[in-house]
Amino acid sequence: MSTAVIIMIVVAVVIVAAVVAVALRSPQANSRRLKKQFGPEYDRVVGQHGGDAKEAERELSDRVAGAQGLDIQPLDATRREYYQAQWAQQQVLFVDDPAQAVIAADKLLTSVLRERGYPGEDPYDALSVHHLDALPGYRASRGGAQLAQAADAPTEDLREAFVRARETFDSLVLDGQERPKDTATGTVPVPAPATATGPATVPDERQPVSQLKGTSDE
Repeated sequence: MSTAVIIMIVVAVVIVAAVVAVALRSPQANSRRLKKQFGPEYDRVVGQHGGDAKEAERELSDRVAGAQGLDIQPLDATRREYYQAQWAQQQVLFVDDPAQAVIAADKLLTSVLRERGYPGEDPYDALSVHHLDALPGYRASRGGAQLAQAADAPTEDLREAFVRARETFDSLVLDGQERPKDTATGTVPVPAPATATGPATVPDERQPVSQLKGTSDE
């Protein structure tokens, strides 16, 4: 093969690579990439921007850029056990004080995020980049903690927030590890109704998460 032919082939390859690079930077390609990466979160952000996809994509691109420098690390076995024990305490507390249990669980989830390397003040954007499937439970946890501040917060709503927070807590703490057998049922204590002779009591059985209202992702 002559030198001239080799040069022509190299030039052709360079041109094709340049065309592909330009195509990847095109607005259409960027939109497709962001939609694929963020899934339902893409539509949420577009809605927050009043349907302006360009502004939404600018925000999502900024999230990706901002999360690139983070060093997200899994918890070691000792810390996983510690957090699981802490969560078990909140699960027991839920029987007597659902509101305080939800607030404490939200703080516990925040501690897990901070320890794993997410920004302490507002981990939401980084979470959407590094752990997208954790967003519904994180939103539920934050909303539940706010709801729990109300004196008349419905117990069922608090229970739902607690369950959704548990899903995200497990996802972030275990990070692919199998859940220990003693907590594998994923149950939440369900107080029995109050009676005329006394306050609500703890039932012998616990209601499975799968039977609780609102456990599916948004």
